[in-house]
Amino acid sequence: MLTRIRSTLALAADFLAGERTGSSTRAGKVLGGTMQRDYIDPILDLIRETGATRLLEIMRLDVGCHAPEPFRNLWDQSEITMITYGDSIRKVGETPLRTLHRFLNSHLSETISIVHLLPFFPWSSDDGFAVINFSSDNESLGDWKDIQSVAYDYRLMADLVINHCSSRSLWFENFRQGKDRGKEFFFSDSPDDDLDLVVRPRKSPLLRETETVDGTRYDWCTFSHDQVDFDFLNRNVLEVFAGIIRHYL
Repeated sequence: MLTRIRSTLALAADFLAGERTGSSTRAGKVLGGTMQRDYIDPILDLIRETGATRLLEIMRLDVGCHAPEPFRNLWDQSEITMITYGDSIRKVGETPLRTLHRFLNSHLSETISIVHLLPFFPWSSDDGFAVINFSSDNESLGDWKDIQSVAYDYRLMADLVINHCSSRSLWFENFRQGKDRGKEFFFSDSPDDDLDLVVRPRKSPLLRETETVDGTRYDWCTFSHDQVDFDFLNRNVLEVFAGIIRHYL
């Protein structure tokens, strides 16, 4: 299985390989074919050339794995999915996730089979999508055992929120201070670069001005200035999120 996955990664990188453009800005990376050549390709190259084995180790896919059953749909048109926040249903004196689980079992167990639980992490804005800590549960909702209980009775879907994190996270504070995990996690650009072709349904400027120990940095914030974009060209970011995914599984 390990050889098969390695080969698949290598083939994917070879398939997407193409002539690199001269653009040094992320604007060029998100427009048309240059996104593939300037951003996706380097990530695939990183996985293929230096990171595949390590990522497999982090995900614990190097031992005891088996190939998925081919041509098997995991859901079809007969499935009903409920999408909800962890605190959409409340009861005084009970954590919201436990209340939600009881409600599902009492009223919807014969109707739905999948529960899409919106972000259940500590957060600072955007209804949970500005994540402060990806490895912790939001204590105001419940704990990991409550989430596991829902997953025991229903197929559970969750949001990874992989594009960015909260500006109030420890990682971003480390970025400001230039220390420890996080100091190179975020994508910075120059305000002099031509970013006019970047289209996003937001009123805030694309770049956030941030004062760091190394001077002023201009960080990409695709959504809001409280949601700072990660730089997945950094191998450490890729490895950290592989570990986070494994933690969720």
